[in-house]
Amino acid sequence: MTKQRIKFFINLLVSFGLAGLLFYLSYDTIETAPGQSKSDYIWSLWQETNKLPLFLSGGLILLSHMIRAERWKLLNAPLNYKISFSNSYHSVMSGYIVNLLIPRGGELYRCYMLNKLEKVPVNVSIGTVIAERAADLVFLLLLIGTSFFIEFEKLLFFIKESKILEYVGVGNSFSSTLLFIALASVAFIILLTFLVKKVKPDFYNKVAAKIKNLMIGIRDGIGSILRLEKRGLFIIYSILIWVLYYLMTYAVMKAFPETNQLGLVAALSVFTIGGIAMTLPLPGGIGSYHVLVPLGLSILYQIDQSEAKGFTFIFHSFLTLVTILAGFVSLIYAQIKIHRKNVNEVVEENTVRSE
Repeated sequence: MTKQRIKFFINLLVSFGLAGLLFYLSYDTIETAPGQSKSDYIWSLWQETNKLPLFLSGGLILLSHMIRAERWKLLNAPLNYKISFSNSYHSVMSGYIVNLLIPRGGELYRCYMLNKLEKVPVNVSIGTVIAERAADLVFLLLLIGTSFFIEFEKLLFFIKESKILEYVGVGNSFSSTLLFIALASVAFIILLTFLVKKVKPDFYNKVAAKIKNLMIGIRDGIGSILRLEKRGLFIIYSILIWVLYYLMTYAVMKAFPETNQLGLVAALSVFTIGGIAMTLPLPGGIGSYHVLVPLGLSILYQIDQSEAKGFTFIFHSFLTLVTILAGFVSLIYAQIKIHRKNVNEVVEENTVRSE
């Protein structure tokens, strides 16, 4: 068996193992009533839901990922990298798989995958991802601002009743610890750099040159957003991504009996609470989304807490499952494509040598 084939099968095994681990972690985090098995709980929730809007929400999230891949293509164009939609999409989806295990690790992984598929330098694509995330933050804030404009009194009431400000207070003490660790790490890196420069100047110069090239690539990648030829299209894609996220929330609400009667404005409030939750570190090792969204449904719309938690479970678990399945397909497809590309390159190289 050739070296390329061995590497290919190892990558496939890692991909299968990664998918299995994700399914296990998703299943293991399910909370049930005393004496109720997880499988019975999942089945009862599944029977209660309206399948059509639920599957529609899955289609909406996949469509948003496709638009994100097309938008990433736009950011790479000013850097003279004409990447295909297929390679952009499969890189993005592979990154989502890694993100589920390592927060933000998928951003780096999709750059690595794009490098393997299209030979776009990782340092350059990292810059485009940073630019992309900056744009996402702007549009998320605009959507949250719109929600507060429409439902100001309700959302203000929720903030008071849910005691988010107390959670922020807890988060600040946690943040102070993180700040101390960050400052200590920076001091250690500076000291280590000084020692290496004195003891191993040649090694220091090589590393410094690589870091400089990395920063130049990141700078160029970030700057791509300022050199876009189709800025209007980039803005349209960005708006569509967040509108689809919002509609996805509304579709899941229509799938669940207790939230079915809520309308588009309520969906915007729930979406906003979810957006706020993602920015707050809550204590106890519980995801802030799984705490604040059920709380919001209970406080604002008088939905029973257990039912609200069921809604949140369906929302998060089903869409995570869709992402895992689609990402896993992309991961396998990309590995096969990379393997074929490597084999073709070896064949061409051997052909040139023989001539």
